[in-house]
Amino acid sequence: NRFDNIISLKGKIDDKYIDGFVSYLNYRRFHDTYKIDPTTNEAILDTRDTRDKNIVKYDYVGSRLQVGTNNESKINYAYGYQVKYEQTSGERIKDSTKNYYVAAVFGSINYKPVEKLNIRPSARFTYNSVFKSVITPAMQVKYAFNSTNNIIFSYGNGFRAPSLKELYLNFIIPAGPITYKILGNENLKPEIGNHFAIYYNYSKVFNNNLLLKLSPQVFYNEIKNLIALSVMVNNERHYINIEKFKSTGAKINIYFGNPEKFYVNFIPAIIGRYNKYSEDYNTDEFLFSPEFTTKFSYKIPKIETFVNIYHKYYGRQPGFVVNNNNALQEIIRQDFSIINTSLSRNFWKDKINLTVGIKNLLDITNIQTLTAVGQAHTTDMYLFGRTYFVKLNTFF
Repeated sequence: NRFDNIISLKGKIDDKYIDGFVSYLNYRRFHDTYKIDPTTNEAILDTRDTRDKNIVKYDYVGSRLQVGTNNESKINYAYGYQVKYEQTSGERIKDSTKNYYVAAVFGSINYKPVEKLNIRPSARFTYNSVFKSVITPAMQVKYAFNSTNNIIFSYGNGFRAPSLKELYLNFIIPAGPITYKILGNENLKPEIGNHFAIYYNYSKVFNNNLLLKLSPQVFYNEIKNLIALSVMVNNERHYINIEKFKSTGAKINIYFGNPEKFYVNFIPAIIGRYNKYSEDYNTDEFLFSPEFTTKFSYKIPKIETFVNIYHKYYGRQPGFVVNNNNALQEIIRQDFSIINTSLSRNFWKDKINLTVGIKNLLDITNIQTLTAVGQAHTTDMYLFGRTYFVKLNTFF
């Protein structure tokens, strides 16, 4: 059960813009377990794994506010704050209840020394009640060749503290004689990373208000203590820190259409992930796999309703493991696709938007990883299968 609320504020006061929100989330997750008699097909509620014992409660309160200027002067600025408080409780939470809060302030300056050049340094100071305080800087430089072409150089230093789920939640799934476990790890360290990217942006508007955008990008990421799930051993997985993680790749964002009528957005990408075994074995440092994202939206004029389709294809992803003979063995994660679809319509002079849809239309729940000789090595659980949703937005 999820009860999610947000109040947003956007607008201008004199020459300053303001953008903020206050939000509250109340979330409860539980399940009932039944024993099935195969001869009579009778279902009997299991008294060992009752709802009272497996329920997990999660509450979140947060607020963010940004104030800034955006005028023709050489210097513009933005500054703001973000605060959040999270609490989770239940039988599967270590010590029954855990919570933490985060407070941050941030700011940036946009300096325009000449007409075509923008330089934007920024920084964020974050205080976390569980982990240390940290300052994360960033820098962006944009050069506009003309009104339709520009290039952007971007650097960002990142910090992500583990979530309450990753730290303390023991997620236990009984399945007949087998019990699957995904266990939290209170010894996790925060992620610290560096991100570099170069973007080129081209846009053109045609006479019939059709817009074409082309945005190729190359990037490089370097993360220390990346938080991830371990491989499954004896039906158990744990949250762990990966001491060194790097990724690199390229993608191009292609957009064509009129957002009031229809658009097609296609994003092919090639992603390279760091291969830790390259340090001790004669293998490539990066292992590459393709990804393709497609977004499509079309407005049916007679009923003024948008049909939206989102499709993401994850290509076959190579990897390696060391077997019992201390030999390197190649594994392949099979390719798969995620499709989401929805219908969206505005009411009451466009002040209300109603969206209904389906996520994970293909009901992907398990993804096989195969050895180089085609034998099943492990199965990753894509935990949420097909889900249905209704969303209502109001605008004042």
